[in-house]
Amino acid sequence: MNRVFCILGIKIKFPIPTTCYLPDNKKIKDLNINFPHPIGIVIAQNATLGRNCIIYQNVTIGAKSFELAKKGKTHFPTIGDNVTIYAGACVIGGIKVGNNVIIGANAVVTKDVPDNSIVVGNPARIIEKM
Repeated sequence: MNRVFCILGIKIKFPIPTTCYLPDNKKIKDLNINFPHPIGIVIAQNATLGRNCIIYQNVTIGAKSFELAKKGKTHFPTIGDNVTIYAGACVIGGIKVGNNVIIGANAVVTKDVPDNSIVVGNPARIIEKM
């Protein structure tokens, strides 16, 4: 059973019923964001995604602290173009993830990631620059 949602004027087809939170704001660019398994994805209202991102199930992109976020004292991630974020990863805080980055499954990213990198682990570390 396919479901089609329109987010920022883009039709996104989800193959199964979903339980994910996608913000309705202009900071998420509207070009070719792919959710292969759209279950449990949470993207904060003020996060920014680049083009051609692939985001797998149970990914969280948000602030480090809910309390600080309510007070406006924290920042949200900026994700570059052509980034793949695998299942269960968390990208949190006012960080910048560069272009052409791969974030491994269950990684916890709390620091900036340069372009053309692969990061894994908790806390995330760069294992390769492409």
